[in-house]
This record gives sequence, structure tokens and C-alpha cells, in this order.
Amino acid sequence: EAEAEAFEAMSQALEEKLVEVVRECGEAMSRTDEQARRELAEGLERQKKDLALAATLALIEERKDRIKQVDLLREQVNALHLAFQQRSEERKDSHSVHKIALGMLILGDALRRGDPVAEAAGLLHAGVGGDPLVEVALESLPGRALEEGVATREELQQWFLRVRSEVSKAALVPEAGGPLAHALSTLASALRIEERGAAGVEVAGVEGALARAETLVNAGELVEAADMLERHFAGSEGGRAAALWVQSVRDRVVVEQAAAMVSAHATALNAGLV
Repeated sequence: EAEAEAFEAMSQALEEKLVEVVRECGEAMSRTDEQARRELAEGLERQKKDLALAATLALIEERKDRIKQVDLLREQVNALHLAFQQRSEERKDSHSVHKIALGMLILGDALRRGDPVAEAAGLLHAGVGGDPLVEVALESLPGRALEEGVATREELQQWFLRVRSEVSKAALVPEAGGPLAHALSTLASALRIEERGAAGVEVAGVEGALARAETLVNAGELVEAADMLERHFAGSEGGRAAALWVQSVRDRVVVEQAAAMVSAHATALNAGLV
């Protein structure tokens, strides 16, 4: 009976030990499963991050390629735009040159005949209005030239002969002189001109200035002649007698200078189109 009790006690002890071992094994397996799950979760998280990073890098590369394509397309569009703009400017300049040439033809003809230049100015303004140089040239034209025209160079040279006689007579008339004074000045002027012609020498004073002015006029130097008359006869009766001729010379020169400016501009534009 004692042996039976001892066997039973040993069996119970073994059973308890087995339970403890099973429990410990279970705990160990639980810890192992939890670590495995944790490691698995961590591995999945790392893979997720790696995949996200790879996707981000791929997206960046794709965007880089798209940016390069967009930049290339933008360059092509800009090149086409520049080419179109250049063609447009060339056509615009060509059109301007033709309009200027036609306007200059009419202006030159008006200058030769002494006709009004309003038609030529209107054509230039309508054809190339907005061109700064052409606008400056048109704005410089005197109003009399636009509406009445300017005297031709031949007319100014012939006119000067009458102006010279009038200035010579006016220079001899005293201030507030009456009809008798005017008659005497006419006679004195005729005698002085006759004397100068007979002597064949240069005369000083009034006749000397008029002789020098006449030489300039015959040489085609109308502006220089006008300047001389203004300087020598400024504020006198002679200056007032020459004033209209002097202004007509200046009007003529202003129109000629404007025409030369526009013509040079047209030449420059035309050279740029070749």
C-alpha cells in the first residue's frame, strides 16, 4: 500500500511537471508567435515603405521626363512663334517700304512743282502711321506747305531778284518816310545798282550784303542766303521786305529735310529685308 501511495504521488508530481512544461511551452510558443508576427508586421511595413519610395522615385522620374518633353515642346513653339513674328515683321516692313516709296514719289513730284504736300503726307501717315521716324518727319512739315505748297528752287531764285530790289529800296527809306522819301529811295537804289554794275567791284554795306546773298542764291545755297539777309537786315525795313522770301526758303528746306529723312528710313528698311 505504501508503494501505491508513493507511485500515486510520483504520478501526480509528474503530471504537475508536465502541466508546467506544457504551460511553459505554450508561453514560449506564444512569445515566438508574437515576435514572428511583430517581425512579419515590421517586414511588411518596411516593404510598404520601400514600395512607396520606389513609386515616388518612379513618379519623380516620370515627371522629369514629362518636364523635359514640355520644355522641348515649349522651345519648338517659341521657335515657331519667333519665325512667325519675324515673317510678320518682314511683311510689315515690306508693306511700309512700299507705302513710303509711293508717298515719297508723290512728295517729290509736289516739291518739283511747288504743289501742296498734304496728299503725300496723308498717304505716308495712313500707310506707316505709328512709325516714330515717319511721324517726326510729318509733324515737322509747315502748315503752309501742306495746304499751299512750297516755292520751287527756281521760283525762289527768280523771286530773289525782286526781293533784292525791294530790300535795297527799303534800306534807303527813313523811318516814317512819306511818298517822296519812297520815290527818292527808289531812285537812289537804281543809281547804286547801276554804279555797282558799272564799277564791277564789291560794294560794302547794304549792296555788299545783297551781292553776297545773290551769289549764294545763284549757287543754290538758299539757306545761307536767307541767314545772311536775316543777320544784316534784322529789325529794319529791309528785313521786313525780305521776311516772306526768307520764310519761304525755310519752309522749302524743312520739307526737303523731312523728305530726305523718310527716304533714308525707307532705304534702311529695304536693306534689312534683303
